[in-house]
Amino acid sequence: MFVFKAGLVEGRVINLAEISSIAAMPSKEELIAKLLFLINSPAQRLATVMNGVARNLAVVLGQAVEQKKFHE
Repeated sequence: MFVFKAGLVEGRVINLAEISSIAAMPSKEELIAKLLFLINSPAQRLATVMNGVARNLAVVLGQAVEQKKFHE
């Protein structure tokens, strides 16, 4: 069984608490996935809003045509 008392990270000695902190960090893949989600989220919301605006405009125009609001 191994018992760590100290470690070395990038040339710097770290203690047991820092080793535990590093061990508890998410994996590289998990961090990349979270970052990509955060980058993609605003763009996805913007696309949803823009789609909603276009849909609402189409509904309003359709109702105006049905009610003969446009004169020839």
